Amino acid sequence: MRRGNRVYAVEPNDEMRMHAEKVLGADKNFISVRGDSSCTNLQSSSVYAVTAAQAFHWFDGVAFMRECRRILYGKYIVLAYNMRTEDYLHGAVAEVNRELCPEFKGFQGGITTQKISDFFGGKYDTKSFANDLIMDEDTFVKRNLSSSYAPVAGNANYDEYIRRIKDVFKRFSDGGYLKYPLMSVAYIGTIR
Repeated sequence: MRRGNRVYAVEPNDEMRMHAEKVLGADKNFISVRGDSSCTNLQSSSVYAVTAAQAFHWFDGVAFMRECRRILYGKYIVLAYNMRTEDYLHGAVAEVNRELCPEFKGFQGGITTQKISDFFGGKYDTKSFANDLIMDEDTFVKRNLSSSYAPVAGNANYDEYIRRIKDVFKRFSDGGYLKYPLMSVAYIGTIR
């Protein structure tokens, strides 16, 4: 958007879409669309590239590829993920998740290089770079609560989860902030 490109943000979750609209809605190149990976509600041949961030593991790959073929006039598809690195901070968060989140299966959210390879027919490039974030306590708590496996308000583990995540923050923060190490990975392929 900063470079003048129009961005269609397709999101099925009303709360997440409204948050994006609140943060980005003033930008004339931001267009919010209610849709999902198999039905974006975009016009045929209307976009140059498709990017899915932190979401491909939820998609039906065949239906997503069909929708990409329909909406793309370009050919590129980018599947982007922020991957947690192996370190003490993420290890401490994983321990809390293992104890209080029955749905927790690890941090990679079900994404596998096999699923990506299958989607792209084995032909894709990978680009990665360090993308550490600096977080205050509130942001750190919200980031952890945003995971699909995290307890929601009213869940028996919710208050304990927040307490334990705040304890992790206190252990690893310095001056009210902590460095949240991430590696951003982009899997880049073309429609087939």
